[in-house]
Amino acid sequence: MRLFSRCYIFAWAFVALFNLSLNAATFEAGKTYVISQDFVLTGSETIASDVTLIFQGGKITSKSAVTLTGNNTKIVAPIGRIFGDKVSVKGSWDIDRAYPQWFGATAYDDFVNYNSQTSVKESGEAINKAIAMKQRGEVFLIKGIYIISSPVIITDGIQLKGERGIEKHSENNYGGTILQSWKSKSSVIRDEDDQFMIYVNSDAKKQRITKGGFLASQITQIADIELYNFIPSGKYSSVQQLQKNTTACLKGIFAYEGFQLDHVRFRNMRQALLYSSNQYIDNKQVTYCDYECTNENFKLLERLFAYSLDGFGDNLLFEHNGIHEAKYNKGISLSNCLGASIRNNIINADVSFKSCKAIDFVANHMEYGAEISVISTSLNMSENYIERGYTTPLKISGDGDRNKSIVKMNGDMFIFIDRPRNYPDGAEEGKPINYNMFRNRLNNASEYDIAIDNNAVISLNQVYRYRVGDIAAKTYPMGIKVCKLDNQEPLHKFNDFSYILSQNGSISSDFKVDMSFSLTNINAIDVHTAMKNNDTYWLGESGTYNYQYQVVYDKERKILATRNGNQLFNVSNSQDMTGGLKQNSKGGVLLVIADNEGNGSRATIRLIRKRNGSSSFSYVDIPNNNGSFLYDNGISVNGYHWQAGTKKDILSGATNVESVSYQGDNVVCRISGDKSKSTWKRGDVLINTGSDKTWNVVK
Repeated sequence: MRLFSRCYIFAWAFVALFNLSLNAATFEAGKTYVISQDFVLTGSETIASDVTLIFQGGKITSKSAVTLTGNNTKIVAPIGRIFGDKVSVKGSWDIDRAYPQWFGATAYDDFVNYNSQTSVKESGEAINKAIAMKQRGEVFLIKGIYIISSPVIITDGIQLKGERGIEKHSENNYGGTILQSWKSKSSVIRDEDDQFMIYVNSDAKKQRITKGGFLASQITQIADIELYNFIPSGKYSSVQQLQKNTTACLKGIFAYEGFQLDHVRFRNMRQALLYSSNQYIDNKQVTYCDYECTNENFKLLERLFAYSLDGFGDNLLFEHNGIHEAKYNKGISLSNCLGASIRNNIINADVSFKSCKAIDFVANHMEYGAEISVISTSLNMSENYIERGYTTPLKISGDGDRNKSIVKMNGDMFIFIDRPRNYPDGAEEGKPINYNMFRNRLNNASEYDIAIDNNAVISLNQVYRYRVGDIAAKTYPMGIKVCKLDNQEPLHKFNDFSYILSQNGSISSDFKVDMSFSLTNINAIDVHTAMKNNDTYWLGESGTYNYQYQVVYDKERKILATRNGNQLFNVSNSQDMTGGLKQNSKGGVLLVIADNEGNGSRATIRLIRKRNGSSSFSYVDIPNNNGSFLYDNGISVNGYHWQAGTKKDILSGATNVESVSYQGDNVVCRISGDKSKSTWKRGDVLINTGSDKTWNVVK
């Protein structure tokens, strides 16, 4: 049991106080008072210097509103009530921390359901009084649930801290400090009122309180607290939802100054944090925070960014946070930021960068098809895990004034998950599996990984698409695909060579693709076996299938691998393929790739699939970059969709090409076979290494 907030060694002067009415100058300078019974003020008072107040069971009260002004007054008190409801404090107080319990805050053991209980103690006013008393330093909330019906106003220099709990309570409450909203269905919050539970350096009208400054974030903090928006069970009426005046409209924190947000959890909040964009704010810091917004009463409300960090400023830090599910919310928004580190987060929601400079977006984990929008921004992306969903996951653009977006990517992963998933819009997993939903997601999955406009400038180093059967699984890199942002037109100049440009490539403004690389031993890749595999499902039609393939290096020039005079090769079926494939079951197709020369299997593999008994066929182009296996689920292979094929989709071109070097828009090609079947460009250089003497021969 905690008895006192601070202990002193005194020569105690015991003064018995029995609800006496006192006039001004009651507390004499240099005296120590032990308050063992209630002490009633008849008016506001300023305490003399060098006074110590020791509370032992009593409190200072008043019958009317009064203010008690401290003069560096020492307080020794338990974590319990020492001031009455009508007593406010200001001035200076010699305390290591302030406790809202001194002003009547009550910590409940569990959440309070205001559908069934209407009489509770509100703690928002008590917290504000403790903040006013401390002025600079820590205001501490012991673990428990505090009912908040009036906004908490945090001034610069205050650290509002709670306790991280470990005791299991209901509704996933682990015994820490929780601020619970207190609104009933008859006292709702309108969306247009834009209400928050906590205001930092701001009043409830979003007016700035103090000038703050660059160092404000070093001394202002909210830590180790959960903000919980209690929403009654069941649905609101259609009238309430259409009027957007439900308790779901409550938001978390509005800030008019930089501060540290650390180990704070947001549950059922319309928004976690909104910064004012009316001034230059440096040092925004969010670390180890957690956000979820899943109550169905949010569904008719606009999806807001959980963390809206917009506005000018630099030295922004957003690390080790979690934003979950994104059924009713977006993720992070940054605009006009001049330096930020966003790394090591779970962000299962959309991210937006606009008019920002010097932004690091590193090692973030993004599931369920979250989208990253980059507009007129300089951005460094590295080692991010990005699950591809229904839309293109990364969109990069400039603006109408030809401002560029400069994006440097290194080791980023675009993930295609080839198994049932529980997306926010519906659960595919279960017993039984919802195959219709599973199939619909794969059919409608984005074909592209990056969309750009003519003002995008990007460089790529080891940026791949990965097919995985589980979230982690194995690593088989494939090339990414890029499209134009305005019309989803594929950027063929990149896509046709993404098997190598994804490893090291760049795109300049106006869709200019840098072509500077060489290919050797290009006839060595072999897709040699197709077999059933339980690591993928089969969602296509039931039946027996056979596969063929082509190895394509340059579709426009028709440069293909050639073996024994052929450019269309058969894939051998293993024994387990003879019984056919069954729709809606485990046991899709695994195709094994080998590089017979051991030089790295980088090429576009055009896979061709025929179903026995059908005269038609399908094909798919897979930009393979050192991958060893292809997985066919019937709809796509490693996330690349099957297309209906015609005779023209069986390619033929120059035979026995030995090597190709790309130099800008032209090639230098060494060839020993027939060159006539390919389409060459002015400026291409062909070197004949064969025996055909009707054109140049190099010996």
